[in-house]
Amino acid sequence: LISGLEAISRDSASAPFRKAVDLSVFPDYLETVSYPMDLQLLLKRLKNNYYRRIEAFEWDAQLIHANAFAYNLPDSEIVQTSDVLV
Repeated sequence: LISGLEAISRDSASAPFRKAVDLSVFPDYLETVSYPMDLQLLLKRLKNNYYRRIEAFEWDAQLIHANAFAYNLPDSEIVQTSDVLV
């Protein structure tokens, strides 16, 4: 899983999802998104053996798309990219 996630993180399409959303740029983000998630956090959790079950990892990975969908317009490029990514 770690090598696969690292490969996804290197893909140029993953750029908006690599790090946590910058709250200085999007100050209202947490008003819409209760559980922020990004690829860097997923990778950190994997490396630290945070996940006891694969379903927990899958849940967090799906949050990337769910959060993009919740915060952005459904037909926006970032939502479409998150759909392909996850």
